[in-house]
Amino acid sequence: LLRLTLRLCLDAVRRGAGLNCAGKGKNAKNGPASFGTLLPVCTGMSMALVLSGLRDRARKLDEAAIEETSTDINIPERNIVLWSRIDQKSCYKAVLAAGLKCIVLPTKKHTE
Repeated sequence: LLRLTLRLCLDAVRRGAGLNCAGKGKNAKNGPASFGTLLPVCTGMSMALVLSGLRDRARKLDEAAIEETSTDINIPERNIVLWSRIDQKSCYKAVLAAGLKCIVLPTKKHTE
């Protein structure tokens, strides 16, 4: 059941991103979205994992930039997430769980 679900998800990614033509024939095993990992996590946990990964990548990039320059440069912290308030608190909790600051943007009703 897990393999079937993973293959369906990868197929949806390929078709949704328009990558289905590159993975046909001999290159199907090495084409775009040919490998993946399916984790049974909820929305909040998946957001926390993604945000933690982005946070760690930003830190590595900042450290590499500091090593390239011999002078002390002031690199701003990348620890703020702008969140358009929706009625799902799990996303807000995910931002906090990832160790980031959340700035809630108010929404405006668009009238036509």
